[in-house]
Amino acid sequence: QVLATLKRMPRLNVLHLGNFATTAHPRALPADHIVALDELQELVLGGSTYDVASLLEHLSFPPSTSISLRCVSSDKPEELSIMAAVLSSRLSSRDSSLPIRVFHVSCDAVQLSIHGSTGSRILEDESLWEAGNRGSISLSLVAGPEYINTPATLRAVTQAFSLKHVESLLL
Repeated sequence: QVLATLKRMPRLNVLHLGNFATTAHPRALPADHIVALDELQELVLGGSTYDVASLLEHLSFPPSTSISLRCVSSDKPEELSIMAAVLSSRLSSRDSSLPIRVFHVSCDAVQLSIHGSTGSRILEDESLWEAGNRGSISLSLVAGPEYINTPATLRAVTQAFSLKHVESLLL
């Protein structure tokens, strides 16, 4: 239903969906079922990893769109792989025109936060991440401590980003 509604709003500039739920598994919809939001400037999604990945996989928007994602995990190993794959495919087209220059990663017992920005300065205050520069991306993954504080978790998520243009790194 969310995709059907968005399809009727091609001039949408800002989309904030917090704690939304879909019934579809990320791979349930046909790959060519894409909703084009050619004027989208800001995308903020929150919900389960599956729901966020499912919606993100079926949206098309400009490389300059600022993206902020807050995913709540059910601690299933495949969730992180799905999100990393969706992010990787969404960001690959952004690489040449809007390179990530600032990369900030923080992790505590229950949350992994990643911020990539096309700007030139590190934002240490995580509350400012959602303000986002043009083409920035922010991802927070909330999960149990056994699931999130592992090298495999960090490796899977950071592989979704092209880091070849990074000039500033904060861990």
